[in-house]
Amino acid sequence: MPAPTKAPQPVIIWDVNDAESLRRRIDNITGLKARVTHYLAVISWESSFEKGIDDAFTMIDRPDVKADHLTLEALFDPDRFLAKYFLDGLHGQPVYEKRKKPIILESWFACGHGVEKLQQAAKDIPEFLVMETERPTADVWNRSQACVIVGWAKGVGKQRKSWKSEIARLEEQDIKQEQRDREEEKLAKIKPHTDYAKTKGPAPSGPFTLNHLVGSYLVQCRKLEDEYSDCEVNQMTLDIHAPTSTYGAIAAFDLAILEGTMLLATSEESLERFREEQARSDDKDEEVTDSESFTTSGKRKHKDSQRTSAKHFKRRLGGGEDPRTSNRFYLLWAGCEIGTGYLVLDEDYERTGHFDLDSTGITAKGRFFYRSLGDEPFEFKPLKVADKPRKRPDEWSSYREEVRWQRW
Repeated sequence: MPAPTKAPQPVIIWDVNDAESLRRRIDNITGLKARVTHYLAVISWESSFEKGIDDAFTMIDRPDVKADHLTLEALFDPDRFLAKYFLDGLHGQPVYEKRKKPIILESWFACGHGVEKLQQAAKDIPEFLVMETERPTADVWNRSQACVIVGWAKGVGKQRKSWKSEIARLEEQDIKQEQRDREEEKLAKIKPHTDYAKTKGPAPSGPFTLNHLVGSYLVQCRKLEDEYSDCEVNQMTLDIHAPTSTYGAIAAFDLAILEGTMLLATSEESLERFREEQARSDDKDEEVTDSESFTTSGKRKHKDSQRTSAKHFKRRLGGGEDPRTSNRFYLLWAGCEIGTGYLVLDEDYERTGHFDLDSTGITAKGRFFYRSLGDEPFEFKPLKVADKPRKRPDEWSSYREEVRWQRW
C-alpha cells in the first residue's frame, strides 16, 4: 500500500539507468507522481510534486553538472526554461530585456521530442522562435554542426544569417587551403627536379640532340594521376640512355600502372628506321628453338615481316607530316600492365607519341597514345632529375608476340 509519510519530501535522482522501467513502476502506485528523464528524475507525492520540479530544475545549473546546463534545462522543463530566460514568471509575459541574445541548445536536444515540446510551450509568445539550424565549427572536416536556436525572432534571424556567412567563409577558406596544400605537395614531389635545375647552367643554343636527353626523369601525367591512385609524380619515371644507333635512343619508363621500353628519335623517319633496326637485330640474335621453324630440307622457314609501311607507322606519331621542330622528339613504346602482367606488344604501331623540350632543356611536354585506356592521347611532362639514367630498359624483342611465354 502507498505510504506518503515514509518519504514526504520529493526524491531527486541523477543519471537514471532505466528510465522506462522506473516510469512503469511509479505509474502503478496510487498518488505517486514522477518526471523521469535519462539524466534526472523527480519522484514525489502529488502534494509536493511542483516543489520537487522546482528544486530539480534549480539543481541543473550547478558547477558539478558536466553537460550543457541550458540544454538540460530546456529538456527537463520547457516552461520553467522559458520563464527563467524570457518571461516574467511561469507562463508569464515576455520580457525582451531579460535575454536579448538567442540561446543555443546542443544538437542532442533535437533527439526525441525536445524541439516539439519547446515549440509547443512557446507557441503563445509573440515574435519568438525555436528553430533547428546549423552553426560554424572549428572542425576542418565538418564546418557546420546542427543545433537548436531559441530566442526573439529578430535576434534569431540575425544570428542565423551571421552563421551562414561564417560557414561559407570557412568552407571557402578550406578550399583555398586545400589548393595550397596540393600545390605544396606537388612541389615536394618534384623537388628532385627543382634541386637538379638549380645546379644547371644555361641550356645550349640550337636544336637539342638525343645525347642531350640522356638522364633520369620524373613524369607528370594529370590524366593518370586523376584516375589512378598509384600514379604519383614521384613514382612515374623515364630513364633515357645514350644512343647506340644513328637513328635513335632507347629508354625505360615506369608509369606506375604500365612499364616498358621506349624508342626515341628526332624525326618520324628516323624512328621508323630505328624500330626496323631493332627488329632486324632481334631476328639475328634469336635462337631457333621451335622445330616448326624449319622446312623438311632442314632450312629455316622465311619469317613474315613485322614491318609496316611509313604511311601506317606515322598515323599516331604526334605530328603527321609537319616538319620537326628543333626540340621535338618522337617515341614508340611497348610494355606490360603492372599488376595484371598483360603484355602490350609492338604489333600495330599505334603506341606512339612525341614530346618537346622547352628552352631549359630539362623540362618537356608531350603526348602518347594507349588505346586500351581510351582514344584520347595522354598528356605528359618529363622533368629531368639526373644526368645519368637509373634504370635499364628491357630488350625491344621482349615485347614481341613470339617471346610472350618466354617472358612470363
